[in-house]
Parts: sequence; structure tokens; C-alpha cells
Amino acid sequence: MYRFSQHGIYTKYHFNFASLSEFLDYLQTAEVSPTFVGKEASKRDNFDLLKSHDLDEAIHMCRYGFQQDTDAFYALESQIMRELDMTFDNPRAFNDYVGYAPDVPAYLLGRPLSMINKPNPPRKRLKVYMNTSYSSSVKLEQIMHRGACVMCAIKILEMLRYSVELRLFEMSYTDNRDGSMDVHFSEFGAKNPGEQLNVQKLFFPLCHPSWIRRLNFRLIELTPDISYHWTGDYGSVCNSLMVRQNLEAADGDIIIPSIEDGGISGRDILEDARRTFATFNEKLPTTDQLRMRKPVVLDD
Repeated sequence: MYRFSQHGIYTKYHFNFASLSEFLDYLQTAEVSPTFVGKEASKRDNFDLLKSHDLDEAIHMCRYGFQQDTDAFYALESQIMRELDMTFDNPRAFNDYVGYAPDVPAYLLGRPLSMINKPNPPRKRLKVYMNTSYSSSVKLEQIMHRGACVMCAIKILEMLRYSVELRLFEMSYTDNRDGSMDVHFSEFGAKNPGEQLNVQKLFFPLCHPSWIRRLNFRLIELTPDISYHWTGDYGSVCNSLMVRQNLEAADGDIIIPSIEDGGISGRDILEDARRTFATFNEKLPTTDQLRMRKPVVLDD
């Protein structure tokens, strides 16, 4: 679950959690590093920025699901889905010897094909990594938009008969005065392949500011051997090159960049969705591209 490594001037602190529950259990049982005693930003009182009153409330919301702002999410999802320019195959039911439901009239008539069945072709596997890191300047609207866009993309992929695995990660670094560099890298299993998309479960880590600004800050505070360079600003967001160097992703895996690198503005949900879908489309075949209607340009 945790690995500490040093290579020359580079130090890496790496956590790998199989599930969100395992991550939360660690937050509630591990001891604070001596480096952070009395300097724990995860416990600060700033509801306007964090949208949670304290660390315990944030852990509770992540563990049991957060529903307070899901109406706003569904409104964003509805806007995106209305603008899709895609068709989906809906396998037709047919009568068979076996099936998932009886055809009562056919049964009463004594017909041998008295069960209703549907074709069930195998699902295609796809792994998605989502960079949940962002800087202190990122606004709530940007966080919400990016989370809504990613969940919509996964929903569409499942409609296209993909089995999607979603892994979240946070990756930050410090450039130190002595010329060394520290990287803090944490991975979280958020959705298993074959598991149905669960908005209540994923809303907090994808759309809530306390995921980073309380829970991931807390993980840094609990990291064994963490250096004093992390106190204060908790590091900077790793760029895309550093992500590729540290993330063990296969060629066909999709990597959703940070909010800043992905160009998520938080102003126009349809434009943010187009940019997010473009990242998915880089790894998807032509037949499964996530397409939206082209924006209408009004003449002057």
C-alpha cells in the first residue's frame, strides 16, 4: 500500500489503495507525521473553500456518499446528454427456450419458445486514470464540471458496452532549495470493471473540493518519513510529463489530465465536456467516439 523510494536527488512517496474504503480506513488509523504536528491544513475551518465543516465530516461524506449537490450534477449531466450526436444499439428481445423472463401468452399456448431473452455480447475492457490534483486557484465550478464530464463519459461508454475501470490519482511535487525533488503520488481504486456507475459513491471524490483539500492533504500529513518541504503549501501539481513517468499506465489506458491541463474553465459545461471527451477519443476507436453536436455560431 505504501512505498518510499529514493533515486539520486529524487524522493517518492507512493500510496496505492485498492478502494476508497481502504483509503478512508488509513486516514482514520494512521498517525500524523512529526513533520506536520500542529501544522495540519486538513483540519482548518474554511467552509467557503472546502464545503465541509471539518475532517470527520469530509471522511463521512466520502464513505457514505454525498447527496447535497447531486441535483446540480444531474442538471449538468442532462445538458451534456441532450447535446450528444450518437446512436446506441439496443439489442432486441426474442423468444427462446431460456431467458430472463417468461412470455406468459406463449407459455399458455404451449409454445416451446416461451422465455424472453436478449443477446449479451461480451463487453470491451477499458481502464481510465483520472488526475484529481489541482492548485489552490481552481474554483468549485471547475471541479464540478470536470467531475460531471468524466462521469458522463463513463456512462456513455457503458451504453456502448464497455466495462470501465476507474482509478483516481493525486500527484504533486516539491522543488527543494538543496536541488532535490520530492514527489507524492497516491492511487485509488474508485470503480471496478463490471461495476455499475454509482453517482452517490463517486460524486465526492470527483466533484467535491474536500477530496483534495482535506482528505489528500490529510494523506500527506500521515505519510511516513515526509520531509519538512511539504509543510505550508503541500506541493505543486505535477505536469503531464511527470505523470507519464510515474503512472504505470498501458498504451490503451485513458489518462484524464488535471483540471488546469485539461482546460476546464467551469463556465460552459458543453465546452468543458467537448474538451474532456477529446481526451477519451484519443484512445477510442472511430466507431466509439464520444460525439456532441457542433456549437451553433451566430452571424454578426
